Amino acid sequence: MKEHTRKLQNILERLEKANIKIQPEKCVFATDMEEYVAHICTPQGIRPDPKNVEAFADYPVPKTVKDVRSFVVLAGYYKRHVSSKGTALPGPGITRSLASLSGVPD
Repeated sequence: MKEHTRKLQNILERLEKANIKIQPEKCVFATDMEEYVAHICTPQGIRPDPKNVEAFADYPVPKTVKDVRSFVVLAGYYKRHVSSKGTALPGPGITRSLASLSGVPD
């Protein structure tokens, strides 16, 4: 904790010298977990916010090519947080394949 306090003091002094003001009500100190831009940051690493993962899990079944594209983009974003063993995500050619099927709206 002493090192944390020393580093914090150094940062605050540099901000003051640069005439940069901070808003104390927006600051969090001495915590081992923080929510930041839809992610949870911990000493063990960065993971997606469970609320967003739930929304991904509840994503409706795509019915159009546009829906599939949206899902592929979303899946691509979350794939870095999924173990690659046994996981198969659609590749970039999936929308072309779907477009060639008859009866699938754009």
